[in-house]
Amino acid sequence: MKNTYKFYIVSKFGNENKELLESVHELRFRKIKKIEEYPILWIETDLTESEIFKVLENWIFDKKEEKLFKKKIDSNYVEVTYHFGVKDPEAEEIEHLLSEIGITCRVKKGKRFVWYGNIKQKELDYISKRVFYNPTIEICEREINKVFFDVPEWKFDTEKIMITDLNKEEILRLSKEKHLYLLEEEMGVIRDYYKN
Repeated sequence: MKNTYKFYIVSKFGNENKELLESVHELRFRKIKKIEEYPILWIETDLTESEIFKVLENWIFDKKEEKLFKKKIDSNYVEVTYHFGVKDPEAEEIEHLLSEIGITCRVKKGKRFVWYGNIKQKELDYISKRVFYNPTIEICEREINKVFFDVPEWKFDTEKIMITDLNKEEILRLSKEKHLYLLEEEMGVIRDYYKN
């Protein structure tokens, strides 16, 4: 059975992000005094949590520079990761490295942004969209837990349509009925192709 585990990566040199803080201050939110950024790693695997934890410590992360945590206690934070379907090169690289040592798994990366200072929810929403994430390719939530989705299998029905003998009105009606929304000339090109 596959299990999903979530790990936080803490740098031994500190996770403070002064550039993000500067960007927030440029938006005139000076109540925020400090921002920290923690990489997140979600892993779906057959291994137990302690087994995959040891593998990550020994094969993926440098113990001299980084430490893995299973839980992270913070007051003010949001988490960000890619939308389902968006390519995640770093996660793919970790999957590849683990596959080379015989571990089959799915990996997803993200970030937790922690801030120190009082802001309202409206202010947080405004700051998040401008500093923490790109809504086009990423999601941002208080806490993200479900990141792996199985694509359902699609079964398509095929339908044969005799287009070669259709007149102008008929090919336009067909275009509309089948939600093709092609112009008469475009439908005509398709019809003429199958005539030959």
